[in-house]
Amino acid sequence: MTILTPLVCLIASIAVPDGVRDTLSGSVLDSLSGKPLANVTVALQDKAGKILAWAKTDAEGKYALRTDTLSALQLRPSRHRGFLEKVVRGAGQVVTLPVKVVVGAVKQVDPVGMAKAGIISSVTANPAPLTAQVVATVGKSATDQTTSKLRENMAKTLLGERQSTPKEKRSTMVPGEVFLLVVAPGFKDLKDKVGAYWLESTARGVEAWLETVKLAPTTEAKKVSEVENGAVLLADGKVEPSVAVAGATVTLSVKLLTPTAMPMTAAMVPLKIRIFAREDNKRTVIELKAKEGNPGIFTGTMTLAANLPAGDTRISLLGLRAEPIGVSIKDTKTDPLLAFAQEFDRFDVDRAYEFDLRIMASENRLDLPLTVLAANKTP
Repeated sequence: MTILTPLVCLIASIAVPDGVRDTLSGSVLDSLSGKPLANVTVALQDKAGKILAWAKTDAEGKYALRTDTLSALQLRPSRHRGFLEKVVRGAGQVVTLPVKVVVGAVKQVDPVGMAKAGIISSVTANPAPLTAQVVATVGKSATDQTTSKLRENMAKTLLGERQSTPKEKRSTMVPGEVFLLVVAPGFKDLKDKVGAYWLESTARGVEAWLETVKLAPTTEAKKVSEVENGAVLLADGKVEPSVAVAGATVTLSVKLLTPTAMPMTAAMVPLKIRIFAREDNKRTVIELKAKEGNPGIFTGTMTLAANLPAGDTRISLLGLRAEPIGVSIKDTKTDPLLAFAQEFDRFDVDRAYEFDLRIMASENRLDLPLTVLAANKTP
C-alpha cells in the first residue's frame, strides 16, 4: 500500500496551465552517495505558499516544471535590456568583429555542480570584493612600492546579489530564485530557495537550469537536505605585465568556471558565452577568446590608449550571453555586444555588480589592477 504525504496529496489536484511551454529544469541527488534519485516529487511554490507546478524526477534524477519561467524567477524587464535593444538598433558606434563562441560544454538539461568554492572564501551582505589575488609580476619600475600599495594591487571579485549573500542569511528571494518543496520516501524534505544559473531559449520556450538539490537520508541524523550552489563565474584573472607604459600592449587571461558535475557526452551543447574586458579610464574594450585546446581559459591582448594618464587603473572582465534572452542580435550585420560592453555600466569599477540573468552570463566581475607609466619623452 502506498502512503501519500500531505504534499503529494496537495499537488495531485494541480493542473498544468494550458499553453505553458517554459520549464524550470533541475536534478535531485542522494547527498550521501551522490547518485540520482528517481520518483522524487518536486513542487514550485509562490510567495503565498500556493503550489504552482509539480513534477516527478526520472531515472536520472531529472525533473522539468512547466511554468512561466521569467515570471517565476522574478526577472522583470530591466534598463539593461532596453539599452541593449537600443544598441542593436544601431545607436552608437559599433565595430564589426568576427564572433567566436567556444565554451566548455554542459548538458542541455543540466542543473549540477558548483563553480564558486575555488574563488570565494567568504561572503558579505552586499556585493563587495570577496577574494583577491596578489599580482605577482609588478615590474622593475614598481619595486619601490610600499607594502600597503602592494595590498591595493590586488584583483577584486564582485558578485551579484544571489551569490554575495547566502540563502540562509536572507529571508526573501532575490531575482533568479524560486522556492521548491522536494519530497521523497526515506529522505528528509527540502523546502528552500533554489537559484537558476542559466537560461536557454528553445523552440519550446525559455528553459531555466536550476541548482542541484541533494536530499539527506532520514537515517543520517547529522545530515540535512540542501541545495548545492551552482553558478557561471570568472576566476584567476591576470593582466601581464601589471605595470605598462601608455600605448603598450598587455595580455589578459581568465578562467571560466561552469557547473561541471555531469559527464561530457555528444548530447551536450555549449553555453554561449562571450567574455569582454574594459579598461576603466579610456573604456578600451576587447573580447577574450577561448584558448586552443583549453576552452576553459580565455585570453586576449589589449593595446592601451596612447593618452592613458599615468597612475593606477583597472581592467574589468565579465561574461555576457552571446544570445541574450528577449533581444535578437542574430540578424545584425555588425557586433552589437562589443558596443554594448563599451557603455555597459556594470563594467564600472565604482559600481556594485547587478546581475541580470537574461543578458549577463557570469555572476561576478573581476577588476584587475594595472599601473600605467608615462611614456618617455626624448629631449
